[in-house]
Amino acid sequence: MKRNLVLDFASLVKNKPAEVPPALGELFKQLDRKTTHTSLRPAQLAALAALDLQLSERDVIMKLSTGSGKTVVGLVYAEMMRRKYKGEPVVYLCPTKQLLEQVVASGKAIGIAVESFPESGLPYSALSGDCVLVCTYDKLFNAKSVFETKSIQPSAFIMDDVHAGVDRVRKYFTAPVPSQYFSDFLKLLRPLCEHTDKATWAGIDQRDAGSTYEVPYWIWSRVSDSVAELLDAGKNEDPLVFKWGNIVRYIELARCCISGTGAEIALHIPPVEDVQAYANAKHRLFMSASIKDMSSLITALDCDQTACGRLIEPAEDEGAGERMILPISLINPESKKDEIACACQQLATQTNVVVLTSSGSQAKVWTEAGATLHKGTNVDNAIDLLRSSNGNFFVFAQRFDGVDLPDNACRILVIDGVPRGDRIIDQVDAYRQKNSPEYDVRTVNKFEQ
Repeated sequence: MKRNLVLDFASLVKNKPAEVPPALGELFKQLDRKTTHTSLRPAQLAALAALDLQLSERDVIMKLSTGSGKTVVGLVYAEMMRRKYKGEPVVYLCPTKQLLEQVVASGKAIGIAVESFPESGLPYSALSGDCVLVCTYDKLFNAKSVFETKSIQPSAFIMDDVHAGVDRVRKYFTAPVPSQYFSDFLKLLRPLCEHTDKATWAGIDQRDAGSTYEVPYWIWSRVSDSVAELLDAGKNEDPLVFKWGNIVRYIELARCCISGTGAEIALHIPPVEDVQAYANAKHRLFMSASIKDMSSLITALDCDQTACGRLIEPAEDEGAGERMILPISLINPESKKDEIACACQQLATQTNVVVLTSSGSQAKVWTEAGATLHKGTNVDNAIDLLRSSNGNFFVFAQRFDGVDLPDNACRILVIDGVPRGDRIIDQVDAYRQKNSPEYDVRTVNKFEQ
């Protein structure tokens, strides 16, 4: 007897999960997650539920404490946007390459396809919308951005550690005067400026890094065109090649600050609206562990000010656990820094100890006690070593942002000094505003990050 076998293919279609699920939490459930990421924390669930209510908004600001799973929330949001806008790139921005690698690893752990820029060529899968693109703020906002040269238009940007990202953006709208032009640069400005502050200019002539001077705007407006003509010859060489194009068209509006070791020209409000890939995005999610100063998101990243009134800050976010904070100078005002450094050196035989200082010169007392100094790009390599080994004693100079040291990577963290910023302009502002509430807010913001 023959039997007719009938297959109901329609039932298979009905059981298939929706390509664009109705809620972010539902999308997370659909992901092919590893066993280490099977469930979400209460703060993450609350954040996703709050984001569901703002999926139609262009600019959204979200605060989640360090260690609360902000990256996973951002990746789920990015995946939702990738599915919603088929064929269009979705970009997840990080302040450092080290954090970029962590985001890539997190994406793989929760089953979200991610891709970063290869050493050569383009991330074609991400650009065609087949996966989420992860890159640094530097990649987007430099004056020769591949997003502009290749006309890449993402549908959405997810900005992680956004306050650290603001500092990265400002660096690409700040042009250091190349050393080979510094003498001619001073010759242009000295006749007009020296009489306004002879003591500071004497320090500049002695190459004192601590002698800083901001050119008054009424003087700068007279010489800015001459400065542009002087520096234009070096526009295709370091340190101007990735910055000069962002600044030169607005040079008359720039601030100019000088020290005994160099000079900088910077736009106080970066014209990020000129970065078409960013300005024309349909959605932008700003994520940070601390949102005490939302003004920087408006001035530096052109965030819609109405987003500040819709801040997502889940009540379930209780932080990443307890930490013991010891203000040594208050506990014992007679304590000496070299004594503390020796104590840290002994502790480093048992665990990882990291010291953050405001400058390279300030790190000297720690290196004399046995710490290894790391600056610039060397910090990322040091962080990798901290994550994979024990008994390290490191000091990081002028690096307060983008340092993620969970669990055994760092059990003892020493903060020596207040973060002032890398730029000469940051030092000028820190000196002027050191007693202002705004300066205190920015300082606390960096410590929380």
